Amino acid sequence: MSGQITPEDLAKAEDVDFEQEKEHWNTYKLKDGTTLMVKLVLVGVKN
Repeated sequence: MSGQITPEDLAKAEDVDFEQEKEHWNTYKLKDGTTLMVKLVLVGVKN
């Protein structure tokens, strides 16, 4: 396997159900004093 996912791989893959357990926010303090909060949101899983 090359490690790269092709459009054909995605077309053949099956959706996997999942449940969210926790949501974590990453917080960054910018040099101008702004606080930036970022959250990664998983919208789908394929196998």
